[in-house]
Amino acid sequence: MTTTFDLAVVGGGIAGLAHAHAAARLGKRVVVIDREPQLTGASVRGYGLNLLTGQQRGISWQRARRSREILLEIAHDSGIAVEPRGMMTVALRPEGLGLCESFQATEMGEGCQMLTAAAARKRLPALKGDDVLGALWSPHELRYDPRAFAAAFARWLGEAHKVQFMRGVHVRSVFPSRIDSSAGPVRAETVIVCPGEELLTLFAHRIAHYRLTRCRVQMLRLAPGTRLRLPYAVQSDLGLLACPGFADLPEARDLAVRLSSERHELAPPTVRMLAVQNTDRTVTVGDSRLTAPAPDAFVPSTGEGHILDEFDQLFDVPERTVIERWTGVHLVADRPLIIDQPGGSLRLVMVTGSFGASAAFAIAEDVVADLFGSVTAGAAR
Repeated sequence: MTTTFDLAVVGGGIAGLAHAHAAARLGKRVVVIDREPQLTGASVRGYGLNLLTGQQRGISWQRARRSREILLEIAHDSGIAVEPRGMMTVALRPEGLGLCESFQATEMGEGCQMLTAAAARKRLPALKGDDVLGALWSPHELRYDPRAFAAAFARWLGEAHKVQFMRGVHVRSVFPSRIDSSAGPVRAETVIVCPGEELLTLFAHRIAHYRLTRCRVQMLRLAPGTRLRLPYAVQSDLGLLACPGFADLPEARDLAVRLSSERHELAPPTVRMLAVQNTDRTVTVGDSRLTAPAPDAFVPSTGEGHILDEFDQLFDVPERTVIERWTGVHLVADRPLIIDQPGGSLRLVMVTGSFGASAAFAIAEDVVADLFGSVTAGAAR
């Protein structure tokens, strides 16, 4: 007898898993279908940060706050390691310091604190003292190992919520109540498609309407030797213009002018410097970005050089060594979120920009509530 699921989720990245979780909490029978045998996309190629600071003002920031709550609930229920570490944004430029001060004065700066240069160095001894003008401290950011989290989360969804997984399965087409796949037909009353960066396989004509393009993100992993200790994420003001919560403030114009005058290659938002230390003490550092319909597969070394130059301006780690290099891809559009309705029981969900994982859990909660009826968050755990 063929099982008919309440929900089939096409796409097994963080966005897809978040939708499976939201539906499973309601007691729905859920299947997740993904064409890869294991996760290889943006869900495992990022920093492993749930970022609140820097989210676009309004609904994106609110969703990031709700996603943080859900992620902490998941960590509590599953035992998956998620740590509330926080983040320090270090100002190396007067214009960056002014932008941090303006951000802290908004509602988005709730719980954040401006630090003098001396206070920043006291809180984070790894900082070099020469160029630091001050810092913005945020207690909100959560940290997890991106390479381990998604697999552990999926495993827990299967064990605790009976979510079924079909991996290495290609979905050819989606119809109301039926999915045609390389493993045969799958019956589901409701379907949510989370295609990630794939724009041509399912509902290509609908996706084309949104004029999406791709952004290639270059990142590094460093072996820093024995000297560096980063108890939380650290970014410099170089990348603030890539963060809508900062970039949309009037004071961002001054930083844009400053960065453009420093070096043409640093014209925002091409390069940022954000570093997080992993449990094995290696440091994930990024990133440089190239936005194009089809970003070149060959990555110039200049982006890596700019990232490391900024890293060296913050930290004195002469023995650091690059041990891994990789690129990821996220989508760019004129809006942070696309929720399209190809049919009454079908949804196409695409999160654009680099903060998708930070808002995915709240987005999933909203989409599932719309499909299955509104519920009180957390009531069906």
